[in-house]
Amino acid sequence: KLTSLKNKLERRQNLLNNPTSVLKNYTAFFNKKRETEKKEVENTLKNTEILLKYYKARAKYYIGEPFPLKTLSEESMQKEDNYLNLEKFRVLSRLEGRLGKNIELEKENISYLSSGLHHVLTELKEIIKNKKYSG
Repeated sequence: KLTSLKNKLERRQNLLNNPTSVLKNYTAFFNKKRETEKKEVENTLKNTEILLKYYKARAKYYIGEPFPLKTLSEESMQKEDNYLNLEKFRVLSRLEGRLGKNIELEKENISYLSSGLHHVLTELKEIIKNKKYSG
């Protein structure tokens, strides 16, 4: 699932990097929105890579022991638990920082959307007031 998510995010990132045509009055708005979306996709992509590394390391840890049943003891189980808890803590703390960053980017996105909507509404008010309005 994570690799398919990573592929989708990479496709989205490629789409965002390709230039598109926008109405001239709204270029600033759409460029800002596009930039925040790029940052958000980049962040989520990094999160996915961190999780993939974590799960690969975890699988490697479990598979790495040649004869796991022979070396199974209370001490080895405790070491394994400590290692996995430490790795989980590292991953979660990194993800928490990135998720916080994504929340900030969403707030930026909302402010850009509201400013764009405000611009559209003022244009409409002008059109309603003045029938000869040319923009």
